[in-house]
Amino acid sequence: MKGTKLSFMRDVLADKKLHLKQNEVIRLDIPGYQELSVKNLYEDAMQDPVLAKYLPTKEQLSNKLPEREFFFGILCTLRKQYMKDIIHAASSKRFKVGEDDPKKQGIAITDGWFELLNKHPYHSSKRHVVNLVEKPGTGIFLMKEHAKLYKA
Repeated sequence: MKGTKLSFMRDVLADKKLHLKQNEVIRLDIPGYQELSVKNLYEDAMQDPVLAKYLPTKEQLSNKLPEREFFFGILCTLRKQYMKDIIHAASSKRFKVGEDDPKKQGIAITDGWFELLNKHPYHSSKRHVVNLVEKPGTGIFLMKEHAKLYKA
């Protein structure tokens, strides 16, 4: 952790808090959804006796929250299935379109189209952005940004 406070390090060295080595940490791709933020999950994590042994308290962090990478590294390593479940639940909630969608914001897509769009890069008409978005699957990403994309 980049901004490790001295009081947390004292507890780790005195075996009051536990630690993980870098090569033991499991890293998952955590979407930047508001419901998957450190702010929303920290209090629940501190209620878990196993996670609380690895995470610094707010007092040890000067009433701040732990860094995102550190926090989710601990959660993904110690509670991997829980993290997979909440990521899946958040994604399905965000990208699920009901049958009675009044605004018709969803785009139904078949598996064939999904594979094809993921295979080819998206080329933007804006010259200054072309290099940033020319990678496979970017078309799908941009569609998800503007509409709820779901498989038919």
